[in-house]
Order: sequence, then structure tokens, then C-alpha cells
Amino acid sequence: MNEVVLELKNVTKRFGGLTAVDKFSGHVKKGELVGLIGPNGAGKTTLFNLITGMYELDEGEMVFLGNRLNGLKPHEVTRLGIARTFQNIRLFSDMSVLENVMVARHCKLRSMFSLFSFVFKTPSALKFEKSVREHSEKLLAKVGLLNFANEKASALPYGLQRKLEIARALATEPKLLLLDEPAAGMNPQETSELMEFIKAIRDEFGLSIIVIEHDMKVIMGICERIYVMDYGKLIAEGTPSQIQSNPLVIKAYLGEEVLL
Repeated sequence: MNEVVLELKNVTKRFGGLTAVDKFSGHVKKGELVGLIGPNGAGKTTLFNLITGMYELDEGEMVFLGNRLNGLKPHEVTRLGIARTFQNIRLFSDMSVLENVMVARHCKLRSMFSLFSFVFKTPSALKFEKSVREHSEKLLAKVGLLNFANEKASALPYGLQRKLEIARALATEPKLLLLDEPAAGMNPQETSELMEFIKAIRDEFGLSIIVIEHDMKVIMGICERIYVMDYGKLIAEGTPSQIQSNPLVIKAYLGEEVLL
């Protein structure tokens, strides 16, 4: 549990005159479930975009399992072992549940030769496709979605669509999973089920997880440590109890009524 999986040092991102992330430093250890909270516009999703290569860093350094992330493209970051979900569900709505997971699994195609083999259905490609299907079906079974394998993704209830999005991320075999507001739009029952699901996949797959979430029930209920951002800056870090009683956090984000 002491191995540092991800280390961020003075990470900074500017958009013109706006500093969206301002010298953020932090880390995630192996097997940790870490929360990232703050008001809208605090820079949380921008930080995820930097880690996953969607935005280019202006200053600082990001290291994942000894690999420098600075300058890497999203697919390169994925192959290293980082996967994510988004605030708004981004499933392939006209594809089946199984196909959504299989598509993510194809990140294992590592060369143009492999792609050529896949397009022209060579024996090696057919063998690979069979393994992708089998792996995807096993994954769906583990997350409780196998019975929906042939359903269109758009036909799933909202809560199951969120779960499918996480399953698709798991298909890339990540070591670090970034969840961006996974409880957004969920009712209380779905939220409670999601909390148990996140803890279960952390244990089942041996993951480190960072969660951005505005629902404090989720953050305080599943996270071992929490980082708090405001106006791009890190203003607090600690356990849930430490964060709940931190005056800076109360002033910037949580509010007295949330803590009672």
C-alpha cells in the first residue's frame, strides 16, 4: 500500500490569462481511493485532462509508475495503465453493451501490422477477436452486466449506463482509474449502489482510484484521502474527517450545513 502510483509536482495549466490548475502537487498510492473536490470551475476536470494527455502541461511534472506523462498522447497514457470516465456519459449508444466493452479492449492493438491483420481478418486477428469477446464477457459478468450484453447501450437505465462506462474503462486493464462525477444524475438508490460498486472494483481489480464528485455522501463514504481545489489551487488535503473540519474547505466549498 505504500507504493506511489501517481505523483504530480507543481502541475500548471493556463488558458490565456486564466490559470486553470496552479502548481498542484499530490500523489496516489497503490490501492488508494482518493477524492478530488472543489467548486465548479476549480480545475478538477482540467487536472484529469492533463493526466490523461488531453491537455498539454504548461509547467510541472507528472509521473505514473516511473513513467513521465508529460507530452504523452491519450492512447499512450491508456496503454501505460490509466483509464477514465467523463462527466457526461460517452457511450457508443447504438452499439451493444458487449460491443462497447470490446471497443475499449482494442487498445491492445499496438502496431500498424496488428491493425492490418485485424482489418483483413487474418487467423491471428480472428484469434485476437475471440479473446477480446471472451475477456469482455467475463468483465461484464464481474460487474453484473452480462445479462444486458446484447442490449443497446442507450436502452440501459441511467445507473447501468454509468456502470457500463466504468466497465469499458476497466477493459483497458488500468492500474489507475479516474472517475469524473460518476454519481451525477443518479437517484439515492443508484448512488448507494455506485458506492459499493466502486469499492468492489477497487478490491477486485487491485486499482488505485481518483474520484471527482460533488455528492459528499459519495466522497466521505468511500475515499481514504481527499484533495480540495479552489480557483485552480490545492487548498487542503487529508482524511474525510480532517476535510470536514477544515475552515478553508468550509469557507470555499462545503458549507456549514453539509457538515452537520
